Amino acid sequence: MKAYAAVVAVISLACVLHGDADTQVAVPVPDQISRAAAAQLAGGSAANPVLILDDVEVGQGEGLTFSVLSTPKDSSTPPAVLATTGVVGKSQTFPAEPLMKMKLVVPLNERAAAVLAGQTSVTLTLRLKNAATHPPLHLARAYFSTTDQPR
Repeated sequence: MKAYAAVVAVISLACVLHGDADTQVAVPVPDQISRAAAAQLAGGSAANPVLILDDVEVGQGEGLTFSVLSTPKDSSTPPAVLATTGVVGKSQTFPAEPLMKMKLVVPLNERAAAVLAGQTSVTLTLRLKNAATHPPLHLARAYFSTTDQPR
């Protein structure tokens, strides 16, 4: 459990900005998630994984929409869209004070199995819909929901 906590701490430091409003997040893939993804690819009926984003900063009453994208294996392949989600509210160019921190639970689609199978870590991109007018997302950590997830 201590090793897992250390990995989570590293994730909060590994969140790097990319592009104008993309946020890249390195996320460890627990063994049970990797195995379930591999089973799903082999024709099994495993549930799709759920990504948890902790302490996402949003402005008071802010609404936003973003996509979760995979990192393509080569530059000629576009990233796969693994989820599109958001928060209901009013669009803001800059988050209005006071900033709020929220936990977002993001169910991923069936394309996630190909991205997660056999992996111990993945880099995902959070791409805002209004990327031209909004700063990148800030969050404390990202992890996959499991039965033995951190508290």
